[in-house]
Amino acid sequence: MAEMLQKLYEEYKTTVNKNIVTIGQFESAFRVFSYIIAGRFEDSTILSELLYSASNLLVLFNDTIIKKASGILPKVPTSQERLKNVITVLEHVGVFVEVSAERMYGEFGRWVAIAILQFAKCICRFLLFMKHDVGIQAVPPVSPIDREAVIKQRESPGQNNASQQESPPSPKPEPESEPSVSFVLKRSGKTMRALSTAEPIKFRDWKIPGSTDAKQVEKPKRPLRDNLRPSKLSRKQAWGEIVYILKPIIHRILFN
Repeated sequence: MAEMLQKLYEEYKTTVNKNIVTIGQFESAFRVFSYIIAGRFEDSTILSELLYSASNLLVLFNDTIIKKASGILPKVPTSQERLKNVITVLEHVGVFVEVSAERMYGEFGRWVAIAILQFAKCICRFLLFMKHDVGIQAVPPVSPIDREAVIKQRESPGQNNASQQESPPSPKPEPESEPSVSFVLKRSGKTMRALSTAEPIKFRDWKIPGSTDAKQVEKPKRPLRDNLRPSKLSRKQAWGEIVYILKPIIHRILFN
């Protein structure tokens, strides 16, 4: 039995890695179906939340397979990555557990389920803060990967190797002019930044862009958020982080 399951898992991994686009379309259709059946019949809310939670978990599971196959290694320790995955799973199944508990045990069961989920997430976040100095996080902490970038990364080495083998080395082409960082509106004269040259939103400074070429104003690459080390917090800042982590529990206690 174990060997059969292992074989099925290996075949599934192979299928996911070879059909990333098709798998993404299936995940989207799975999520859309959860929207369609909501309110169609009795207990459709529970089934809809089950399908929606399952689609999110499927995306998380497939992303893990794709990252391992593509050699995308986490920039954080394994224990930190596992805690983030646990919080992400709890975020995905939270609404389904809440709705199911209310259906089976009434309002009291619903609040018990909410308390257990929030308490589990608080413990994980507290461990992340105390052990790894991880403060306020995104919700969920593990976001889906950019699969289009993964596909391009896989295709580019093969194309480069094939072109090098088939054709002899050719002289380097002249560098093309880089696109302009900004453009000026005709009627208002306002300077606007071109979308194609905009930095990621977390790195933007929101200053008025100049009219020089992108190559002349190119800034040094900044490290990604996952590569940044946590800032050293003062005592007040550390207590602020702890209060933020315990906020759901405090809110639950005050609600009573």
